[in-house]
Amino acid sequence: MDVVNNADSDKQGFKRKKKRSANQMAKKLIRRSAKTFNNDLEQDSYQYLIRILEVLRTDFQTMDDKLTFVNNVYDEMVGQEIEYSKNQTGSRVIDSLMDYASFEVIKRFSDAFTPSLRLLCCDRFASHVLEKIIRVCVDRGNRNEDDSEELKVKKEEAVEIAPDQVDEYNQIALKLCKFTINNFEEFVYLDYANHVLRTAIECLGGLFNKIDDKNNNNNRYQPRKIVNQDYTELLKVSGSRLINWPQFREFGKDNLTSGLLQALLCSIQDVDSKLNSKIIEKITSDCFTANTDDSLSDIFDKEYSLRLLETCLMVATPKRFKKLYTKYFQGNLKKLSLEKDTNYCVQKLLNYCVTKEEFEKIFDEISEYILEIINKGFMGVLSSLANACLRLQSKQGPFVNAICKSLGCDEPAERQKQIVPLISRLITYDQSTAAKKNDRYKNISLNLHGSLIIQAILQFNKPIKIVNSLLEMNGDELADLFSDPKGSRILDVFMDSKFIGEKSREKLAKSMKNHWSQLALGIHGSRSLDKFWEHSKQNQRFVIMDELSNAGQDLKASKTGQFVKAEDDEVTLSKFGSKTGPTIKFSYCYSCGYKRVFEEYVGILRQKYPELHIHGENYDPPGYNMFIAKFLGFAKILVILLIISGINIAQWLGQPPLFWWDWCINNKLYAYVPVWSKLVTGRVPQPPELFQIIDNHLQMLFPEKDSLDMTFTK
Repeated sequence: MDVVNNADSDKQGFKRKKKRSANQMAKKLIRRSAKTFNNDLEQDSYQYLIRILEVLRTDFQTMDDKLTFVNNVYDEMVGQEIEYSKNQTGSRVIDSLMDYASFEVIKRFSDAFTPSLRLLCCDRFASHVLEKIIRVCVDRGNRNEDDSEELKVKKEEAVEIAPDQVDEYNQIALKLCKFTINNFEEFVYLDYANHVLRTAIECLGGLFNKIDDKNNNNNRYQPRKIVNQDYTELLKVSGSRLINWPQFREFGKDNLTSGLLQALLCSIQDVDSKLNSKIIEKITSDCFTANTDDSLSDIFDKEYSLRLLETCLMVATPKRFKKLYTKYFQGNLKKLSLEKDTNYCVQKLLNYCVTKEEFEKIFDEISEYILEIINKGFMGVLSSLANACLRLQSKQGPFVNAICKSLGCDEPAERQKQIVPLISRLITYDQSTAAKKNDRYKNISLNLHGSLIIQAILQFNKPIKIVNSLLEMNGDELADLFSDPKGSRILDVFMDSKFIGEKSREKLAKSMKNHWSQLALGIHGSRSLDKFWEHSKQNQRFVIMDELSNAGQDLKASKTGQFVKAEDDEVTLSKFGSKTGPTIKFSYCYSCGYKRVFEEYVGILRQKYPELHIHGENYDPPGYNMFIAKFLGFAKILVILLIISGINIAQWLGQPPLFWWDWCINNKLYAYVPVWSKLVTGRVPQPPELFQIIDNHLQMLFPEKDSLDMTFTK
């Protein structure tokens, strides 16, 4: 049987063509004489913009320098705000610097745009400047104490906002938003104006800070911000007007209207849940057909409508979510999971399901087709299913049994040792056996979704099967697994999971013996080594140190291995930090004056053993010994006072004189010596003796070394 080719394996060796930077594109436009892109800007002005882009690629020494630079740039545009905004390079420069523009600059651009707003909303480049002005004004007009510290450092400290300017910012933002919404019938079908309309809707809902990561499609916005009530009221009016528009039936079937509805649903989600549900109901009932016995709804026909359905699932209330599941997914999950486009909807269905009742129905339907889903290559459905089991604390055991059965590693029990290798690659037991016979097993890379599935299972309440499978793997297999970018994440979860015991972690670390240097030589392996080190006890850390010190030359030759070096049998550790050296603990009697002696010993030991960790604390005898020690302490003081006063205790007791007591009274100075001279009696080891004890301890930890001291750094 042929081994299934993972999507990750197909992309190996593929090198994406490097995208040209904005600066390179701008310089290319200089060589073009077409005024379509330059918009009649003078050559000197255009060259000035190119130089500005080059400067923006460098860092400014202080924020004041940057603000001065920004003000100078905008001063050059006075009277030509529209011309610069309609230029491709000018639009980019204005957009990049608008976060640091002063109120006067934003006010000047707003006033310059007002007479030509309709044309600028439809302009290829000026529309981006308009969007940026809206975002900046809404942001500065709605600052509050809940803003993240990162945004405060980035914007609030950069541009000072006077209290009387807050209302001015809100007026500018509301004016621009009202204009776009009042013209939504026209702007809906225009490419650039549609995006301005989306920006206005998002800002009215408090979603004016977008996430910069283009690879993150699940959460496109940063947390919603609290905005002025005028914004939310305008947003509600906009939503009501839109769904009552007769042309609303045509929405969702093309890129522009689908994107607009997605922006509206996300914005109004936490503002008016009833209106949000009404919009979803309108979309599903008026814009698209329902499923029939012979065919699926036309909402599954186009990518644009699929993305709209995904957004509906994301923002729907539990009651509305149940209706969406019943109307579009129930009884059709197999077909939807096995199609290239629709399987993403199934993933969203699993990711945003919040009730166990619906999830158990979804699980029962999908679990029967796990192997077919794997063969089709749509493993994201399975990773979403695993995460849903984890999040809802439901069907965890059945999921593990179902995936093991599908991969053929459930029975006999001997096959369960292969659970982790099979799930991490998402191949069956027969495929694995055939690949090993043909020496092709090492060519099968780990699967991203397989790794995510294992990570989810390790956080289940009973991950015993996965844990046992990991512990049955030999050192070579574990080293290969943890040196992989996907496998290293498995170790992270294994070490941090609260359902995995300490003994299992220790056993896994022991299985890595003689493979620590292999981990240290790789980027992701070094991350795994850090994780092992973080959760290892002192003895295990010395084992790791010993092996790494023996591989010093190989580590020095590797960039990722340079955090550990071995030179002349002296270990230099720079990445493992301060927890490398052994710990010596002193327990002393604080009341007896030994704290000062302890401090002297600390100074001596740190000079000879700089990496040694020294701790000291007052010694508290256990149990009844504490009371006995206190009694003896008081008795000692009482005896000394009696000797000093010359009182004969024998006379008090009516006994004949005691020879030893008479001697103490007549020789008071000599009588005190046994009480106060404990240091010379050897109860605390002298420095040479203590050095010998520490050296012997280190020799036991490193028996292969002829001599080893704790002077880690020369």
